[in-house]
Amino acid sequence: MSKRIISDPAILGGTPVFRGTRVPLEHIAGLIRNGVPSAEIAEDYPALSTQDIAYARAYVRKAKPSASRESRTVKPIQLRRKTRAA
Repeated sequence: MSKRIISDPAILGGTPVFRGTRVPLEHIAGLIRNGVPSAEIAEDYPALSTQDIAYARAYVRKAKPSASRESRTVKPIQLRRKTRAA
């Protein structure tokens, strides 16, 4: 992890957050994925520096696509009947 991101079990159960905040990296990354402008993120989260937001933007570019419900492959359920021994 970066020096900007920490993961501490005492802070949001170990969810990676920006150092000195309780703002989860994945939340900011989700905003970026949804097209929210950096200026709006900076306005809504004044504790984040421009470097923090730039880090989140780089994280989004490097990260795998999020495993949303729509993108997951669903296996069909297979039901099997137990046979009774005679």
